[in-house]
Amino acid sequence: MNKFFQKIGTNLYFHIPFCFKKCNYCYFFSLERQKEKEINRYLDYLEKEIILKKQKWYFPKKIKTVYIGGGTPSLLSLSLLKKLFAILKKHFQLENGKLEFTVEINPSFCSKKKLFFFKKEGVNRLSFGIQTVDQKILKLIGRIFYPKRAKKIIQYAKNLNFEVINLDFMFRLPGQNLKSLKSDISFIKKINPTSVYWYETKNVTGFMKKIERDQNQSCYQKMDEFIEKKLKKINYQRLMTEFYTKNGKPCQYTVDWLFNDYVVSFGPFAISKIKNRFYKNISNLKLYYQFLKGNTLPIIDSFSLNKKEYAATHFAYLIRFGEINLDSFNKKFKLKIENLLKEEIFLLKKYKFLKQKGRKIFLTHKGLVYTPDVQIVLLNKYKHCLKNLNFFLGRGYNLK
Repeated sequence: MNKFFQKIGTNLYFHIPFCFKKCNYCYFFSLERQKEKEINRYLDYLEKEIILKKQKWYFPKKIKTVYIGGGTPSLLSLSLLKKLFAILKKHFQLENGKLEFTVEINPSFCSKKKLFFFKKEGVNRLSFGIQTVDQKILKLIGRIFYPKRAKKIIQYAKNLNFEVINLDFMFRLPGQNLKSLKSDISFIKKINPTSVYWYETKNVTGFMKKIERDQNQSCYQKMDEFIEKKLKKINYQRLMTEFYTKNGKPCQYTVDWLFNDYVVSFGPFAISKIKNRFYKNISNLKLYYQFLKGNTLPIIDSFSLNKKEYAATHFAYLIRFGEINLDSFNKKFKLKIENLLKEEIFLLKKYKFLKQKGRKIFLTHKGLVYTPDVQIVLLNKYKHCLKNLNFFLGRGYNLK
């Protein structure tokens, strides 16, 4: 189907829900200014969840990817990071160099010692949260960021020869315009990372809902075109809607999140997937502890996809990566997706969001820019499925 989609092993996610200060746009579960003692306690309970899920769930022992996100994982002290990694290596077989191992980094809360430790422990992909370098926007969204410090810490990471250095930026931030995007592009050009994620901001927090953003859709399209054009000039290939890369490879964890049968996640707010069933952990630390004290998985909700929903959801997800081989897809799901989504595919081809050559379906450039809308059209007949999935992700798409 695609050279990146190889269904082997388990993908692991560990949520570290601690921040120095929570950003106004962030809808992930996180806690501000927690003491060392409280974080240490959290790691003890995280280990309890690992033990419990290994006892109650089946998933392959072979680990394909590890992703440590947050929150701000790099905020943890070196001693707490050592404890976290000791827990992971105690319970999972993490073969250095044979899996993608990502840690999210806030460059304002990291050190050379921590980076050296990550390198020594087999981390090969660092994802630095930048969001924007525009100081006015940073102040408005409540994010702490020091450009000079960021450049130094990222350069040190490059000197340590991590396989992938990724920078995360955000799109549709309040007050964002072509001038601020130009500054962001300039920062990327100086850093020269392996890849760049440019996420779309969601109106899901109280702050983001209250902010009046006067840009219309055509303005957003101009900004998107500006980003793509400028990144192309400095040799970045647009591999997905929000992802640009120099090495031609996506983040494997992102690829596998839905396509792989086993994504096992730990910590409050974490989402797991075992084949066609999704599980969401509770987003409350006190209740998270209570569940685990009682030897109960801290799951607040779950839902399953039937055969048709499962296939349609995978199709809508995989199209993000640009191309789907219909024969390979149909063989995996034992149905004809072109019949299941006949009307939806027809409309998307008619309005030039998709094109077909032989047995392959591609996103057009227009489809690449508007991939979320393409996905909504593809899942239109499965609205309850899309609503469930976006509830799990903490996002809200308008179903029109």
